[in-house]
Amino acid sequence: MTRRIAIRLAAACLSIVVLLYALGWALSRPEPVEIGPAPASLDAESVTFSSQSGSEIHGWLSRAPTATGAVLLLPGVHANRRSMVTRAEFLRQAGYSTLLIDFQATGESPGGRITFGWLERLDVLAAVQYLKTRMPGQPIGVIGTSLGGAAAVLAAPPLDVQAAVLEAVYPSIDLAVGNRVEKVLGKRGRWLAPVLLSQLRPQLGVSAADLRPVDHIARLNCPILMIGGTIDRNTTLDDTRLLFAAARDPKELWLIPNAAHVDFQRFASDEYRRRIIAFLANALGRARATSGSTDRQDLAKIKIESEHDLIVNASIGQHLTVGSPVHRQSANVFALVLQRVEKSDRLRRDPSISKEPHRLSDTERMHFIARQGAGIRKSLTNILGFQIGQLADERLLRAETTEGPHRAC
Repeated sequence: MTRRIAIRLAAACLSIVVLLYALGWALSRPEPVEIGPAPASLDAESVTFSSQSGSEIHGWLSRAPTATGAVLLLPGVHANRRSMVTRAEFLRQAGYSTLLIDFQATGESPGGRITFGWLERLDVLAAVQYLKTRMPGQPIGVIGTSLGGAAAVLAAPPLDVQAAVLEAVYPSIDLAVGNRVEKVLGKRGRWLAPVLLSQLRPQLGVSAADLRPVDHIARLNCPILMIGGTIDRNTTLDDTRLLFAAARDPKELWLIPNAAHVDFQRFASDEYRRRIIAFLANALGRARATSGSTDRQDLAKIKIESEHDLIVNASIGQHLTVGSPVHRQSANVFALVLQRVEKSDRLRRDPSISKEPHRLSDTERMHFIARQGAGIRKSLTNILGFQIGQLADERLLRAETTEGPHRAC
């Protein structure tokens, strides 16, 4: 009799272990999906870029007609970029460009296993860098749901972004797994969580100690809006408060009444939209104002002395005494100004210039600005608070007097 009971207990324990291992596989299995074309409402282009996770990340880039910033949208576990479409739509209407991606091992981005933020953090770093390349000078925000938010927090080095919205993000993987086991098997089943966690290293190549956003969030140096549901059993109210307490200021906490582990945008649609837009307007607006102030301060440092050789006090604080009144001493000024010129696409539309903007010589850049006349000079003056157009005319006159006229290629 005793032997039978022992055998049954052993069989039951073995069944539970097998069940947990199967659950572990189910949670981390890849989710390949053929995504198809982007919704017409986003007017988006399909993009791909490489990630150090080893994957080629697929996504959509939606450019707002008069963008005041860009927002990276990061889906939750087993989800893909389509889950973020509604967010992208209202953000586009609010004047933000968006990048929606499939993490490695989901959607159209190849990968072997979902890693609960470990490899995905590398996808986030690659996506932010891609946005910076495609939209230079634009402030960047991130909205990450569940795994997407965890990946954003785990990124190393910390993300260079100006705003972060984190929704239902677990503070540590052991709490996340324990909550889910308890949800299925009850409180007594929580002791089985270590069996699931033990699969991390052999199956995914990562340990539980690596998956602790609570240890990393203080490194995220930007305003944070953290969102949680008051009846979420996957990321509990205590979990959200624990992660929020570890974040640095400025930060905001929004706890949605009666929300479980669901899509908060769908659950609290109007309020969600209002809060997200208000948060981004404040955080990214502050970043734009700081950037504009820095530009004006940098340009205010530029000083011209009317001698045979000019001395330029550049924004980097270096004094360059140069022999040519064009090629060397204009470099520092146009390094600051060209970013603003390129944003308006004036440089690309000038029919007399066939080169890409970054390949133009300093003289060619100066001739371009001088040719634009009062319009661009007024625009640059309004943006930067400096009479750069007049400076270009003066340098052009010196150049043609000293070196003869230059033809822009």
